[in-house]
Amino acid sequence: MTIKKTSTKKAAAEGRDERPKELDAPEPKDKLCAEWRYWKLRQIEYAFGLYGEKIGPATYREAWDYCRALLFDLVADEDFWHIGHMLPLLPHLIISRQGIDRMKAYARRSRAGVKGAATRRAKAAKKGGGR
Repeated sequence: MTIKKTSTKKAAAEGRDERPKELDAPEPKDKLCAEWRYWKLRQIEYAFGLYGEKIGPATYREAWDYCRALLFDLVADEDFWHIGHMLPLLPHLIISRQGIDRMKAYARRSRAGVKGAATRRAKAAKKGGGR
């Protein structure tokens, strides 16, 4: 199933696509079918604001709660720890790890730069004040 991307004049002017039709569709009964999976993905994408619509904090929080529960339930399920489940996720997990590590390294460098600047100012003030 692919989402047909058509733009309204307003959406095109804002540089975003029209919201997918799956958002207005009722939830499929069979939670094991592909249609339910696509429907659920569209609901989560909408809740995270990927379609440029304003959403409330409760909707956003509910989506995060669903994602968190999904991840924790999978990690706790011994059947999840099969190579067939892990290999498709591995590239995404590695990319996520790299992104987080990059972000933390940047924060450390920024803190070190601020601390270094403060130290240089203090030393300069001490030198200037002692003359």
